[in-house]
Amino acid sequence: MNARAVRPRGRPRSFDADAAMAQLIDAFWQGGYGATSVDDLARASGLARPSLYAAFGDKHAIYLAALDRVGQGMAAQVGALLDAEPDLATALRAVLRAATDVYLEGALGPRGCLIVCTATAESVEDPVIRAKLADVLDAMDALVAARFERARVEGKLAPGIDPVRRAPPVAATTHSLAGRARAGMSRALPEGTAAAPTSTSIRSGRIAKVPRLPSTASAAAPSSTFEVPTKSATNRLAGFS
Repeated sequence: MNARAVRPRGRPRSFDADAAMAQLIDAFWQGGYGATSVDDLARASGLARPSLYAAFGDKHAIYLAALDRVGQGMAAQVGALLDAEPDLATALRAVLRAATDVYLEGALGPRGCLIVCTATAESVEDPVIRAKLADVLDAMDALVAARFERARVEGKLAPGIDPVRRAPPVAATTHSLAGRARAGMSRALPEGTAAAPTSTSIRSGRIAKVPRLPSTASAAAPSSTFEVPTKSATNRLAGFS
């Protein structure tokens, strides 16, 4: 007796997987891991549950893929910003401003950083997510350390500054901005346009020149405001004074 061929469940891969993943990332970014259900993910992606599982795996697998995509996008954006500026303090300020622009996005108000604001909570009990989080943080530290090392080689770094030891506090400043944005803090962005990443460009890993627009206002007024550090403050952060 011939066994009947088992047909794969769900919709054939005729949909845009990248676009669907971008919607899945948005769902986790807005609701976090625990509060986002499989039904939420299905609605966000426009896929039925069987199609969702067939294309991306279960909820945990989708979340890990989301962390990978956003982490890669962050690394690409930060690396490009750090490389573009010849002055270290100016480069660090560009990263802080770009991070702030991303963190203030969100249909329901500022939503911070997907990784910092959602993976940190899940990492306590989930070793796989904890490892992903560590990988992203280590990658960010390495990018900043490499930029400090470039300044050292160019003779632009104050004596006695260790690039490897200086990098984590600098990177941690961006993580703090993510938490502050999620807590409801906001600011008015300057008028005009600039080459700044958005959550869309971070999701795709592509660098795009986009208008810098005011963040979408939430229903409630922001509790307070914050500004990107001035150049003198960034100099102190870099260890120049």
